[in-house]
Amino acid sequence: MIIRRAEERDIAALLSIERECITPPWSEGLMLAELFNDDTLFLVAQDGAELIGFAVLRKSVDAAELFRIAVTATARRRGIGRRLLSEIIDTAESDGMRRFYLEVRALNAAAIALYKSFDFITVGHRRNYYDAPVEDAIVMKRGLEVIDREGTKC
Repeated sequence: MIIRRAEERDIAALLSIERECITPPWSEGLMLAELFNDDTLFLVAQDGAELIGFAVLRKSVDAAELFRIAVTATARRRGIGRRLLSEIIDTAESDGMRRFYLEVRALNAAAIALYKSFDFITVGHRRNYYDAPVEDAIVMKRGLEVIDREGTKC
């Protein structure tokens, strides 16, 4: 298995993984927009000729937000999500990112455990954030602690 940057020729397979793993899924237009956005890091996991997962992260100054990470059902429990997350964080850190944020479904225990193993901590809660089904989101952060003007850690 290899991890590499996504390319336009990957879109059909990425959309298939997206529809299988994430609700609501991104449209083809939104996925292409992220693929061609200079501030987006878009990686795929490839096993032979087959794409089996992907991760999408948007960079901004010294912080980044993990938008998506997905692995096909047939390829789960083989460490692919862990490898994608590790690679996308390492690449973003080498580009100067020092803080990482994400939202995760509150009932997605496997994803939350994965993020915690990468030193993400819970910093917030968004009620009814997700659709299909409606579910709360947990907001998580990894990286440097920052103190805002009011003296609050964020």
